[in-house]
Order: sequence, then structure tokens, then C-alpha cells
Amino acid sequence: MSPDDREALLKWHADNYQTEFNFNEIMAEYCISDVTILTHGMLKLQEEFMELSKKKVSSKSKDDVEEGEIDDEEEDEIALDILERCRTVASSAMDLFR
Repeated sequence: MSPDDREALLKWHADNYQTEFNFNEIMAEYCISDVTILTHGMLKLQEEFMELSKKKVSSKSKDDVEEGEIDDEEEDEIALDILERCRTVASSAMDLFR
């Protein structure tokens, strides 16, 4: 620790020495903040996996082709939703590369 940092810490300690510290309140704030950050991270990871795993599939079934109901080649996009399907990052990666 640099001398300036030490002085700042000692000043802060002297100013706050008698201030009550409510551990339960601070821990609750920390936990809420932690869950918020993790939620944003998981949603971003889900978004990235869905973008990486997008593929187009034909929406025609055999019955539609035989009956002549669908003339045009229709395609749908599907993607891997890791929050719905996978429990670990390793299983997400395995599903992505299958």
C-alpha cells in the first residue's frame, strides 16, 4: 500500500470508527447486486449461444409435400436455448457442436 493510500485509509477509519455497521443489511445488498450481475451475464450468454447456434430448417413435413399443400420452400430458424436445455456450460458446448 502506498503512503497516500495508507493516509486515506487511516482518515476514513478515523471518520467512520463510531459508525454502526449492519452486516445483515450490507450482505442483503451484496446478494441482490450479485444476483443482478449474474442474471445479466446469463442472459448475455444465452443470447450469444442462440446467435452461434442459429440454423435454418425446412418447415415442410412429408405429408405436406405428398399432398401438395406447400409449394414454396419455407424455412424456419432454430437455435440452442442453453437456459432451457442445458445444465452446465460443458453440456451447452457439446450440444452446440453436435
